[in-house]
Amino acid sequence: MSIVLINETIITNIIKDYGTPIYIYSLNIIEQQLDKLRDNLPEYFNIFYSMKANPNIGILANLKKSVNGIEVASLGELYTAMKSGYTSKEIIFVGPGKTHYELEYAIKENILSIVAESLEEIFIINKICEKYNTVMSISIRINPKAKMNDARIKMGGGAKQFGIDEELIDFVIKESFKCKNIKINGIHFYLGTQVLNSTTLINNFENSFKILDNLENNYKLNISLVDFGGGFGIPYFDGEYELDLSNVKESLNLFIKKYIRDENIKNYKFIVESGRFILANSGLYVTEVLYKKKSRGKTFIVVNGGSNHHSASAGIGRFLRNNFPIEVLNKENENRKEIVDIVGPLCTPTDVLGQNIELPHININDKIVILNSGAYGLTSSFYGLISHGKPAEILVYNNKYYQIRKRDSLDDIFQNQIKVLV
Repeated sequence: MSIVLINETIITNIIKDYGTPIYIYSLNIIEQQLDKLRDNLPEYFNIFYSMKANPNIGILANLKKSVNGIEVASLGELYTAMKSGYTSKEIIFVGPGKTHYELEYAIKENILSIVAESLEEIFIINKICEKYNTVMSISIRINPKAKMNDARIKMGGGAKQFGIDEELIDFVIKESFKCKNIKINGIHFYLGTQVLNSTTLINNFENSFKILDNLENNYKLNISLVDFGGGFGIPYFDGEYELDLSNVKESLNLFIKKYIRDENIKNYKFIVESGRFILANSGLYVTEVLYKKKSRGKTFIVVNGGSNHHSASAGIGRFLRNNFPIEVLNKENENRKEIVDIVGPLCTPTDVLGQNIELPHININDKIVILNSGAYGLTSSFYGLISHGKPAEILVYNNKYYQIRKRDSLDDIFQNQIKVLV
């Protein structure tokens, strides 16, 4: 059986203690992924965790010792990161729609960098800084002309809501010089995510260095923070292959020699962001079989957790639907096979976790395990639908396990709602 990241006996014991549906994460695998990423980057590169991938405070706190900082995209994430132990100077704040209150909070906390994504945002930051009689160092997110064609989700190149178009940078920088309470000392790029072609990543790095070189040569900017974004992908589906990082470090060192003077290298804080690569294959989502039924030639396996907990496995948000790797717990010796659909408990035809998938013969009460569920699982799902509540989450480390989220109680489901009779 390929559930090797967490011992099956441990999974079985976790289920006995905490029930299903449930998310289980391996901190050992997370550390291995971080080591792999760090080993393939130059030593002076910093790894910032992309919190949106999995914002559980138990994971954040344990990542703290292994990453150099954290990238947040809302006030809620900023607050949670600080509660998890990250200092203000370990936090960068991205996102195209930051509110006035969010910006004010970040300025008062004096975080490492606010990444401005429009000229209007720069003006608002400057106005807030005037109010508090302070000067804020900011980064600007650049939307390059170049596209990352191999990215599964494209977030740069072409017309995008993210960042400032490369051809507008001259105007934006000149306008920002009129702002006396901000200082541009950083640039940020993020063209796309879930990239499995290292050549695509390397080309993106070089294009970013070229833009940096152009900015430093043509403007009196003291750039000290360069965030290249991320994009490091992992294989989810049939036909996808593991990202080969073996030539990334060498390429980055060549770019640094080409575009950065040796005596200046210590003046820069080079950052890559990663969430999916670090977390995805560390996690399992486990559900229990409630019913097995046939309908006009198809076999449906109805389980007790669905797309309300794991929208990604149901293909929600993707143009093409592919099956995540799915297995049946403790069925490695089962020779009988069957083709089934794995469906959740929701009253919607989109609640399908696996479609036309061959699995060992399944019985009632069997446990269905969805692999590669550590990133963008619960956090990107609509868990309020039909009031099933959020599942428990468990962190495993060195064969011991720890609860990092309690299962919602019935009262939790309507927490913060107010009953008003009018």
